[in-house]
Amino acid sequence: MTRLTTVRIATAVALTAMFMALIWRVWVFYITTGQVIFRPYGLDYGEGIVWQQAALMFTHDAYGAIDGFPALVFHYPPLYHIVARGFSVVSGQNMLLAGRELSIAATFLIALVVGLIVARAASTEVSARGRAVIGAGGALAVFCLHPVEHWAPLMRVDMVAILLAVTGFWLGLKALERPAWIYGAAVCFVAAVFTKQTEIAAPAALFALLLWRRPRIAIAGIMACTFLGLLVVGGLEWATSGGFLKHIFLYNLNRIEWRRLAPIAEYSPFFVLAAVFSIRRFVALQQRHRTMQARDVRDLAWLGLLFYAATSSLMVLTIAKSGSANNYLIEWLLVAVMLIASALADALNVAEKPRADKAFPVSLMTSAIGIPCVVAAMAFFLKTPDRDLPWPPERRAAMAQLSAIVARSSKPVISDDMVMLMQNNRRVMWEPSIFAELASKGVWDQTDIIRRIRSRQFQMFVTEGVRGDYYFDSRYNPAVADAIDAAYPIKRQLGGFTLHLPEKS
Repeated sequence: MTRLTTVRIATAVALTAMFMALIWRVWVFYITTGQVIFRPYGLDYGEGIVWQQAALMFTHDAYGAIDGFPALVFHYPPLYHIVARGFSVVSGQNMLLAGRELSIAATFLIALVVGLIVARAASTEVSARGRAVIGAGGALAVFCLHPVEHWAPLMRVDMVAILLAVTGFWLGLKALERPAWIYGAAVCFVAAVFTKQTEIAAPAALFALLLWRRPRIAIAGIMACTFLGLLVVGGLEWATSGGFLKHIFLYNLNRIEWRRLAPIAEYSPFFVLAAVFSIRRFVALQQRHRTMQARDVRDLAWLGLLFYAATSSLMVLTIAKSGSANNYLIEWLLVAVMLIASALADALNVAEKPRADKAFPVSLMTSAIGIPCVVAAMAFFLKTPDRDLPWPPERRAAMAQLSAIVARSSKPVISDDMVMLMQNNRRVMWEPSIFAELASKGVWDQTDIIRRIRSRQFQMFVTEGVRGDYYFDSRYNPAVADAIDAAYPIKRQLGGFTLHLPEKS
């Protein structure tokens, strides 16, 4: 057996192992998310507040004043909430299940769009069949990202917002050949921003590419985004009597906690691999064109991914704000997936194309065998989030007992599991985390809530942990915590939560 044959067999085996691992990973994702979405309690702290916001979206409380009580901040623009409400009505399901299913559907569509982008950005040397293979690899690899697996089944805005952003990016790449597609991209970008206001990495990358290579198309897209955006902002400001921008920007303040940058370092080797495996394509592009004035739409699409890598790397730094989680990494990691999957072209070149000589360059062999192995390892070693594992019977019984206590309460309950409140037809009266941020910044006066706590206007507080624990301390400022300790001194553990109860009179 010649060395050439050996390398081709090794590459074919690596590709086969990669796709088997990826398909298995998607199956695991399907099974785990299919089970967890029916759990009647909060999978995440923010689910209940999003559900409450959606329920109030067409009332005067939406983006309303926060100086009274109940007090509720609307953290995000309204598009996800509106779509979730509509999906709930059409499907006949409660809004929580509808919102979770919407996020899962968006995740599968994200995978599809990622595959389309990867196929479009494939090297000019790759055949049509090869582009399909590369695209499939990129699409399936989406389910190998831990933040994706964690956030996909949640009633949160992130997956829908990212879907709209990457779809806009894909349509913008199509505008390189058919300029009219830029208007579809503009609609998607505006929709993404009005789902989650920080979703700007994709449009920034696309318009940077187009201003460099297709300035007329870029200007048309920027003008369309500006017009649509101002139109929607004007309508929302009018409908909310000026409250929309206050909630989205003034009331959405967060303290900076630099230790929250740690997850970037944890996932950075993944992005470094994407950069390393992209070097060969970058060098080949320079050699082919002598300059970076690439003309082929596939090469331009791939350069667009480099712009996207830059803008998403800047946006990922916003994870430093308090209250953030690894959802801030999702788009950044998706770009890495697209770059890694694009580099699968090397494996196809080795496996498919005959060579006149009897040797492969070491760099080509490393890339051809190494990339499929890296992707297969991503799929194989990904750990299912503990949250998605089945609960033991005693945990289910404890949560059912806690839910029954909430249902019987004669006064409002403040709970870190706000889904439990909504399931028992209890309104979320006050969400502690955001108001802790606002009080710390002097934007909101916490005197009234402290007075209400001390006068025992609430049945109880249900918190994740007690004073000294991270979640409790990040959601309840010292003055509020002092009031809770004074008015609700009895602490009881139930279902993984701490119940703060008043003394019996």
